[in-house]
Amino acid sequence: MNNLIGIVACGGQSSRMQTDKGLLQYHMLPQRYHVYHLLKQVCEDVYLSINKAQEISIDSGYKYLIDDAEYENTGPISTLLTAKKQITHSSFLLIGCDYPMLDISDIEKLISNRYKNYEAVAFVNTATNFAEPLLAIYEFECLIKMEIYFNTNQFSLRHFLEDINTLFVEPKKINHIKSIDTIEEYELVLRNINNHE
Repeated sequence: MNNLIGIVACGGQSSRMQTDKGLLQYHMLPQRYHVYHLLKQVCEDVYLSINKAQEISIDSGYKYLIDDAEYENTGPISTLLTAKKQITHSSFLLIGCDYPMLDISDIEKLISNRYKNYEAVAFVNTATNFAEPLLAIYEFECLIKMEIYFNTNQFSLRHFLEDINTLFVEPKKINHIKSIDTIEEYELVLRNINNHE
């Protein structure tokens, strides 16, 4: 199988959170760096995926990819197509920065479910039955299809995962794949983490 490169989707300014979610701290580090270090344990290489405005805020020592102008403002599909352009013949483990309960065993579960006959592996939210496109592995073989999909003005990674041969896996705990999108949710999760540490 192709080399597995980790990518942290750093997003940017969240209208509901009113701040950059990648800079929120749950585990003693800004969340984008916490996820980066998790991925370093299991991937050949790791990159932060950022937009141009975020570049100035990246600490030294962290590799990053800036969204290619061709794919700007199209959501997280831009992350994968930018990576495909700059890192050849690799598969990508894409993890969003707004899943603070995700741990290394969750990531290892995705990796352990890579099989040659599947083009992607993704967690599925058992409460909604929706795929989680920012908690997924995209094999090299599906990236050409993704370009075609993009060129027909289709940008939803969730729909893309449903259209290709994806293996959907259930998380061990559903709260591990819950994204945190509001200040109230952030404060609640932070209290829960602090109470268990």
